[in-house]
This record gives sequence, C-alpha cells and structure tokens, in this order.
Amino acid sequence: MSDLDAALTALAAAGRFLMRLPPEDWVLTGLTAVASAADLRHGTVPNGLIAGGVGCAVLSAVSAGGIPALLRVPAGAALPLILLWPLYRIRTLGAGDVKLLAVAGAFLGPERMCGCLAAVFVSGGILALLLLLVRGNVRERMKVLADYIADCAEERRVKPYPGLHQENTLMHFTVPIFAGVLWTVTRCG
Repeated sequence: MSDLDAALTALAAAGRFLMRLPPEDWVLTGLTAVASAADLRHGTVPNGLIAGGVGCAVLSAVSAGGIPALLRVPAGAALPLILLWPLYRIRTLGAGDVKLLAVAGAFLGPERMCGCLAAVFVSGGILALLLLLVRGNVRERMKVLADYIADCAEERRVKPYPGLHQENTLMHFTVPIFAGVLWTVTRCG
C-alpha cells in the first residue's frame, strides 16, 4: 500500500467517524472554528457569531427534546460564565473567550461542558508552553508571574494580570477552545 493509499484510507475512516456526529456537534465545531479564525485574524470574536450560536443552540435543543432539553441551554451556558468569571476579571481571559465558552455550554449542556472545559484548559496549557518555548521568554514570564503573586499578596487583593496584550505574550484562547470542543464532540459523544 502506498503512502497516498494509506492517507486516503485514514481520511475515509475519519470521514465515516465524523459523519456519525449529531448535527448540533457539527454546528458547534464549525462555530468555534470560525471564531478561532476571526480571533487569529482580527483579534476579536464577533458578537454576531456569539448571538447566532446561542440561537442555534436554542433551536437545536427545542428540536431535539422540547422544553426539558431547552432548560439545559442556560444551565450549560452559565457554567463557564460562573467558573471563568475570576479569570475574566483579572484579564487573563477576554470577553469573547468567555462568551464563546458559554455558547459551547449552551450546546453541550452542563455535563458535557465540564469535560470540555477540562479539555480546553489542557490544550491551552500545552499551547501556552509551546508559545513560551518558541518565543524564548519562559524566564521573563515566570518572573512576571512571581512578581504578580507577590504584589497581590502584599496588597491583599487580586488585581489585573500585567502585560497580557503585548505581542510576545498574547495567546488566542479561541484556539484551545476549538480544540476542546473538537475533543469533546468526538470523544465524549
């Protein structure tokens, strides 16, 4: 079997697997992919995309299970909003990231969203580590973190994390969100 035949066989198997996913998982995966692309290109997640995602989640829930399924939409959306509020407040996560995760929660419901958040943060940690190594600023960023912790302890209050929007520190968190959603819909069906 040639390399091309092997690649085509693997691609066909992946396609058969993905075709088994429910339509709402396709919509959510596509939505997070578009949000990631927009964030990488423009540095923001369009609010229209967020609103459209919420609308799709509501329609999907109503068509799948009526009112009982509809009740899972706000529960799933609230989970990341509540859990990630502290990270948003200290400016380590942007509003677009939190809103995109709320849309994911609206689609996935609270049970699947817990696993998705774990996958998002694992992939985010891996991406952050890779970026630190590629940028060669591990020592500098560890010093900033240590100084931040010391400042917060000294002032006895949590304050915004410094310098996150400089070119050598920026990480588009929509990429790990996309990876976490993809993992969740393919592994946690």
